[in-house]
Amino acid sequence: AIACCEQALKKNPEDITSHSAILEYKLQLGHVEEVLAHAEGTIARYPQYKSKLRAQTLSAAWRLGRWSLLDEYLDESLETRIPATASNHVGGEPNFSAPLHDFEVDLASMVSSLHKKNHEQARARLQLSRNSLLNPLVAASMESYERVYPFLVKLHMLRELEDGLVTNPHNKQSELASKREKWDSRLHLTKQSLSTREP
Repeated sequence: AIACCEQALKKNPEDITSHSAILEYKLQLGHVEEVLAHAEGTIARYPQYKSKLRAQTLSAAWRLGRWSLLDEYLDESLETRIPATASNHVGGEPNFSAPLHDFEVDLASMVSSLHKKNHEQARARLQLSRNSLLNPLVAASMESYERVYPFLVKLHMLRELEDGLVTNPHNKQSELASKREKWDSRLHLTKQSLSTREP
């Protein structure tokens, strides 16, 4: 799939869809450094696409622990973000991809807050993110289980983040071990695909 996108870019180097697809595939394969390098290179050449590559850049930044870069992109993302109620519909039709893009911003914001030990801010962002997924989840449920599944995975991730937020610091090691066992068990119930198991 990456090779096909690279071929498309040889014909049209400005094809943002191909750039975005390459970043998604590389994220799923765990090539996080390459994602950041590709995103930053693309943005340097085509600054107009910065907002379109923001979700993947944020994902790569927090996975690599590049906190200053993460905060820089988060500040821009939260300033320019369309409210969830507006982004969920395009021309009266449900826009299933918009909340997932917003989810990456929310997830990066939560991880940044946790890194700064600001648990209240992380909880607030978690609740906002969960609420923003509910309407598109209901709309997707009217179509098919396949449409619903990505939203269920996102809610699943939020639940595990929430579990981490309520860990008792006095009993941290044993509690974390118990939660990891539960998380592993949950993970084995999910669809066996990179996009589900390596978000």
